Amino acid sequence: MWQARLSELLSASGAGRDEEILAAARLLLRELDAAGRHGGVNVIDIRGAKGVQVGDHNTRTNTFN
Repeated sequence: MWQARLSELLSASGAGRDEEILAAARLLLRELDAAGRHGGVNVIDIRGAKGVQVGDHNTRTNTFN
């Protein structure tokens, strides 16, 4: 929602040419990716959930009586 406006403001401010800001942004992105956010890994909280299956390439069979 705010991406376009934020992009405009950052461009107008010259932040894209400020090496200190760029270095901080790169560090932030590295730290975020260390948690696996860009590597296809998701952090999920399933406390209280029922009938949940987590993971890749799973098979599930439900039998209702």
